[in-house]
Amino acid sequence: MEDGVDFDPGVAADVLSDVINQAGGLIVGAHGINVDANDIARQRVRNGGVIRGNSGAAVFLGAGRDIVVVDEGGIFDGLVDLGADNDVLRIVGMQPDPIIGGATAFFDGGAGVNVLTFDSVALTDLISFATFKSGYELGWRNADASESLLRFVNFDLFDFTNGRVTFDQLVAAVPLPAAIWLFGGAIGLFAAARRGARRAA
Repeated sequence: MEDGVDFDPGVAADVLSDVINQAGGLIVGAHGINVDANDIARQRVRNGGVIRGNSGAAVFLGAGRDIVVVDEGGIFDGLVDLGADNDVLRIVGMQPDPIIGGATAFFDGGAGVNVLTFDSVALTDLISFATFKSGYELGWRNADASESLLRFVNFDLFDFTNGRVTFDQLVAAVPLPAAIWLFGGAIGLFAAARRGARRAA
């Protein structure tokens, strides 16, 4: 199976290419969106629909200063790997799914100094932080009293509605107990998804 969207090398590093998947849209392939290894240009992926990788990552962006925007209701069925360079993951609005990006979504910032931005979450809204073998799980309470979780790894700076913090400051801001170790099938799923995505890239 081919990739749903494939970026080939040859575009200058400062050029930004957009992929916009609106609510109700579907991008599916071996990788939902894939950037070839030698492509160092920038990509911005904005998703309010579904992006699915059937045998690899939902999104694999490689090198370049990339941006992934999770619109309200956006589903990433699989790993979202932003690749090398300084990247941004932006969470827009109050997400309807309790797990940001859907049950199998896992966001990897990759190498570089990566920023995770929340449009509608304050640092004081955080309620939980868990760490496991493959990454972290951050929880917060929304304005309507619902709760959300985000699973991620390799992000260094975190922008909230009331300021920017480092990773250490993020962990310190979560009410005690600040960190829990998680084990079990779900964690193994994330690890397998990351390994599979890198083999397929």
